[in-house]
Amino acid sequence: MQHGSNSMAEEKNLIREMKENEERREFAATYATKKLQMPQSLASKKDIRARIELLSNELNQLRKKDQAYNAKMKNLIREFEAAESDIKHLQKELADLNQQKDEAHECINQQRKRHGNKVVFTLNCLIILHMHF
Repeated sequence: MQHGSNSMAEEKNLIREMKENEERREFAATYATKKLQMPQSLASKKDIRARIELLSNELNQLRKKDQAYNAKMKNLIREFEAAESDIKHLQKELADLNQQKDEAHECINQQRKRHGNKVVFTLNCLIILHMHF
């Protein structure tokens, strides 16, 4: 996935997914903790060992999922930050272009006033127009 290639709606969906994944992770951690609680009447050592092994396997699976989730989160955060940076840069560029456009229009209006509303371009106006567009 390339940064800056997502629309704002897609970015919002990614953020919503990140929040949902965080909630799932918290639920899984709580669920795993509850499963670790031993019943009051302990069974045989063999049953206890089997239960411990089962819980250990589940915990390892949860850790793997957590690592994958964290890696995805970091990647999404980097992409989001890159997109925000691109947006700020483009907003600045747009503001600069609008200012340049306004300067060019002002130059044209001054020339129209001087020449009775005839479209006459002086070298200065043509240079401004050429530089900015």
